[in-house]
Amino acid sequence: MQALASQTPWFLAMVALIGFSGFFSSSEAALFSLSPLERRALASGNRAQRVAAQLLQSPDRLLTAILFWNLMINVTYFALASVVSLHLDREGETGLASAVSILALFSIIVLGEMLPKTMAVTLRNTFTTIIGLPLSLAVKIAGPLLPLFRTLHIMSLRVLWPKFQPEAYLTVDDLDRAVEQSTTDASLKESEQKVLHHLLDLSEIRIEELMQPRTRIQAYRPPISRQEVINDPPPDGYVMILEEDSEEVAGVIPLMRLAEVPEKHLERYIEKVLYLPWCALAADALEKMQIDRLSVTAVVNEFGETIGVLTLEDLLDTILGESPSRSQRLLKVAPIVPLGEDTWRVSGMANLRRIEEFFGLEKVSAKSKTVAGLMQELLGRLPEVDDESIWNGFRLTVLETDSKGGFTIQFDKLSPDLETETDGE
Repeated sequence: MQALASQTPWFLAMVALIGFSGFFSSSEAALFSLSPLERRALASGNRAQRVAAQLLQSPDRLLTAILFWNLMINVTYFALASVVSLHLDREGETGLASAVSILALFSIIVLGEMLPKTMAVTLRNTFTTIIGLPLSLAVKIAGPLLPLFRTLHIMSLRVLWPKFQPEAYLTVDDLDRAVEQSTTDASLKESEQKVLHHLLDLSEIRIEELMQPRTRIQAYRPPISRQEVINDPPPDGYVMILEEDSEEVAGVIPLMRLAEVPEKHLERYIEKVLYLPWCALAADALEKMQIDRLSVTAVVNEFGETIGVLTLEDLLDTILGESPSRSQRLLKVAPIVPLGEDTWRVSGMANLRRIEEFFGLEKVSAKSKTVAGLMQELLGRLPEVDDESIWNGFRLTVLETDSKGGFTIQFDKLSPDLETETDGE
């Protein structure tokens, strides 16, 4: 025991090095296990969290600095362990020297690597707040050496793997073929296949095809009271609040949060909305809404005017719905209703994609995305009741209109003879 007591200063130094090793190991695990949403939240947190978010903006530099300090600490630790073992061996404590060497190895593995990393991944948000400032200082100290390490890394890649090429990303077509292939052996249920196909379809659908048109939005102008919303609740689950001096959407309040806000001046407690152009893809909108933790996107035209809104529920309905339909969501009616043989009642909000699928048509070459837009395009003006037009073997007749610009149109399948006669005219 006296031999061990004489090595106390070395043991204390080794304990300190285990602590430093645990710090850098936990820092690596905590920071690089954060999800995109958690990283986004860091940027708007306290000072330490903002510092951690800045470190993650240069992940290669951060990782190199962490590995550098961890290597230096571990080399120093094992050098001290060797010194202690040699001292004990010289004093005739050969067995004790061997035990110290083995214990030192297990201590650095368990206390300096495994335990800190496990705790850091489990409590990553707490750890990130704690390690932000000291880790930033460590990266700055190692800063002058980092360019050298990067140069050596690039040179080693060019020497060892001169023709190394990064693997190409999977395309949407690749994923679509993977889904098709997986369903051939019944590895996916039919419902799961539909969800996956709907999800992949978002990469081809513009948000204007899914949005709620401006004329269908129930909006409120400040000042707004809670009782005003209770007396006239919005059907889409969001209190859309306009800017004071324009018709643009300033923000929203989900109805589920209505009880949490004060009785008066609800406009002071709005959530931000995401602004995207009408031509943006639905998949991009979903990704941006998830990253920014927003529930509503305001869709603007080329002049910056709001022409509709897209909610997270609209996107989820498109993905998870058995037969997703904007008409069903907004008007509570089926987009296509059979009226008889070769006759259908179609909502003006029905998407032309759905019309193509339902009637087995080839891809429609039209600027419009909805039946109402198609009818207006065919007529060259706003449709009125009893207006007719011939399109793709169908006679389209406007049955009714409403004050919000909605249309109901009757589709009549033309007989081959009549279709030929019509084409000739």
